[in-house]
Amino acid sequence: MQNLVVLGDARHSLTLEEEGVGAVSAVVVDQAHDLAFVLTEGGQVARVRTGGPDAPERGAPSGLAVGVPAWGVLPKTSEPWRFGFLLTTQDRLLFVASSGLIVTASPEWGARPTGASGLPEVECEVIGEVGDGISGAAVSADGQLLLLATGAGTLLALTTSSWSVLAEVPSPARPAAGSPVHLSWRPDGAFAASLAAESGS
Repeated sequence: MQNLVVLGDARHSLTLEEEGVGAVSAVVVDQAHDLAFVLTEGGQVARVRTGGPDAPERGAPSGLAVGVPAWGVLPKTSEPWRFGFLLTTQDRLLFVASSGLIVTASPEWGARPTGASGLPEVECEVIGEVGDGISGAAVSADGQLLLLATGAGTLLALTTSSWSVLAEVPSPARPAAGSPVHLSWRPDGAFAASLAAESGS
C-alpha cells in the first residue's frame, strides 16, 4: 500500500443563516463542474468552488479561510434533510429528507440575490415522498439505483431514470426508533448492505 501525500488544502468558512440551519448533514462533490455542495439539516445548501479561477490555489496554507455564501434553501420539511448525492447520469443533485421527501436540482442552478425575506428557494423537482419517513439512503456507483431504508422497516430500491420501484423487502435489521440505517452498494450494484443499531441492543 502506498502512502498518501497531502499536497495542500483550503478550509472554507461557510456563511449560513443562523436560525434553523442545523448541523451539516451531507457534502456532495461534483467534479464535472468543479463544485461541492454542503447540505445542512435545515435544508440550506452552500456551493463551494473546488476548481477553476475562483478556487483557492493548490498548496495554499491550510489555515486559509474562504467565505462561502449560502446557495439556497430546500423546501421546508417536518424532519431534517439528511442525505445528498450526485446523479452523474442525469447531471442532477439528489436530496433526501428524514420526513420522506425526495427532490432533485441542477448543479448549475444560479442563485438569485438574497433579499430581506431570506435565502432564495432552490429550483428543484419533487420526485416523491415516503409516507413512513426515511432513515437511510444510498445511490449505486453508476448512479442508476437508489436504495432507501424506510421508517416502516423496509428497504426500497428505485431506478433514478424513471423513479420506478424495483423491489421492496423487509429490512434485515430492526433499528431502534430514530436510529439511522447505514446503506452501501457493492461497486457493481449487484448487492447492497445495511447496518443499524437494533432495537433492544
